[in-house]
Amino acid sequence: MEEKQLPAVQERMLPALGDPTYWVERPGVLEQIDKLAEVCKDSGYFEKDNSVARAKIKIMAGMELGLSAFEAMQGVYVQHGKIGIEGKTIAAKIRSSGRYDYEIVHSDKAKCVVEFFKINPDGSKKSQGTQEITYEQCKTAGWTKNAQYQTNTENMLFYRAITFGYRRCCPDVFKIQVYSKEELDDGDVVDAEKVTLTKEVSKRSKSKAEARAEEHSAAEPAQAQAEAEPTDVEVKDEPKPTTSETLQTVAEVAEEKGLTKAAEAAKAANEDLNKVTTQDTVKLMKAGTGNGWKANQIIDKAAELFKVEKAKWQQQINRDQYEQLLKLVQENKPA
Repeated sequence: MEEKQLPAVQERMLPALGDPTYWVERPGVLEQIDKLAEVCKDSGYFEKDNSVARAKIKIMAGMELGLSAFEAMQGVYVQHGKIGIEGKTIAAKIRSSGRYDYEIVHSDKAKCVVEFFKINPDGSKKSQGTQEITYEQCKTAGWTKNAQYQTNTENMLFYRAITFGYRRCCPDVFKIQVYSKEELDDGDVVDAEKVTLTKEVSKRSKSKAEARAEEHSAAEPAQAQAEAEPTDVEVKDEPKPTTSETLQTVAEVAEEKGLTKAAEAAKAANEDLNKVTTQDTVKLMKAGTGNGWKANQIIDKAAELFKVEKAKWQQQINRDQYEQLLKLVQENKPA
């Protein structure tokens, strides 16, 4: 008897998690995603994802996480290149994985405790550990600035516990690095590149401040040793970079890293910081005249206070220095 051949079953579009060959071996998938993205965009139901490209990225990210297109559009968030999903979606994936489960041991507005389990082949469960999150921990970390911690406290503590716990107790639920939406909202995800740039700016700014301090010390006459009181401990103030020096450094580092817009913004901010307008100067001169100061006396005082050349003090003085000089001129008669 001739055996009947069963009709071919069409393969689902959902990828095998972590399979790097998925997109290459199934060239028609991207076209299908394009169509889904267009439908999602044209529907008008997803106001924040009002472009095909944004919808497409969400759907692709969702597929890597084992989510359907609709689940991805509702529950996937992308901020600064980081993929985030809602805490409740992470909880649902743990439950639906068939390999892990969790139980809420304790939950109130003060703390949340979640226990995680691995499901054995015979259906029994083996504890993988517990995760506890308290409101005080969240407050110390600065997360409670998010208003949701006041209006939705228990759920926010649960989302934190489920996110931290899954990474520690069942990390292979997802094959790629995933953050919770709550972490992204709380600003808890730190970009390593930003940390590196910040450290570089801090280091170079400090070097500028130290060089300025050395130049300043060399220019002033040394104090007589006899006048100084003997002490066992030498107290030395560490020079701190000015705002202008920091902005200069930001512009330098940004240019080196090819961050053109950041460099331009830092330069513009520095120029604005060191600017004293014509109206400011007129205000200063009027205040000086009313209190017995002459223009040359004000300029001399500016040069004395801020160690700048007389002819250039207006261009080099910054806002804080200007306010200091104005206060001095308003409150004191010239010497």
